[in-house]
Amino acid sequence: SDDAGTDAGADAGTDVVQVELLTMSGRQNFLEVERGAFARELQEQVAVLWDTMIDCVRLVVGDQVLSATDVIGNHCQGESTLTIMVVISLDNVHRRLHSGSYVQRGAALQTLKSVTGGEPLLEEVFARLSDQHPDVRRTAVEMLLHIGERGDQRVLSALAKRCQDSDHEVQFSAVEALPQLAEKGDIGALTAASQAL
Repeated sequence: SDDAGTDAGADAGTDVVQVELLTMSGRQNFLEVERGAFARELQEQVAVLWDTMIDCVRLVVGDQVLSATDVIGNHCQGESTLTIMVVISLDNVHRRLHSGSYVQRGAALQTLKSVTGGEPLLEEVFARLSDQHPDVRRTAVEMLLHIGERGDQRVLSALAKRCQDSDHEVQFSAVEALPQLAEKGDIGALTAASQAL
């Protein structure tokens, strides 16, 4: 009788929950987590999966934001699946973008890849193109490739300036990005890229 109770407890601790992760922008992923896992463990998996800073990841079930110590299985209501809305805290991203650490600024830019584009996002990336650290500038160039629209003259102009960057890796990233975002036959963009070669 005691053995049966122990086995049932062990099984409950290893039950797997299928978690559907959704974002407002329509991104969707599926993960398997143990029913006894804490929300923090799922946040860590999301951060790795989406190349996002963990302290910017918020998990929402229904109308409740999960705390780090919430047990995932407690939100399944006996089901083997759970849908979780993943929200990126822009307050934390913004704070990191203005950090004194270039590592933090670069990580914040990477996190912005998980966020839907738009003018505020583009302005943040433009601001990082003149960052004092070349790694942050290079990440900003890569972000423009990710979020920029083909033919956007502001984006092309910003990339053309980075083709003349003092750091060769930043130059290289800009030279690679320019033709990918330029309209076919855009001589100005191609000239800027070729002058850096």
